[in-house]
Amino acid sequence: MGEKILIEVASRAISIGGFTPIQILIFGVILLLLLLLIAWFYNRVFPSKTGPDDLIGMKGKACDNLAPYGMVSVNGEIWNARTEGGIIEKGEEIKVEAVEDGMVLKVKKG
Repeated sequence: MGEKILIEVASRAISIGGFTPIQILIFGVILLLLLLLIAWFYNRVFPSKTGPDDLIGMKGKACDNLAPYGMVSVNGEIWNARTEGGIIEKGEEIKVEAVEDGMVLKVKKG
């Protein structure tokens, strides 16, 4: 029912010469406000996780051999890492246990 009314209003506006510049401006402002509202709501519902502490528990891959230090990839980012559980070979799956010294991940095979 509502669709027919909307189509009718649009067709009448087009048939009498189209939309005026003020109508287009109002539509643009309302559209912009709606997009900003959607972005705000999305960020409230799905907050972004940032920082090294959010990596704890995540899985990744060893970029080189860890014996005990090396590089790992977690979420597409390369991190310095160390392990206490022996050597982890390049390409093996790892799991982040902790973040040490701010930017060094403590990892284990996983």
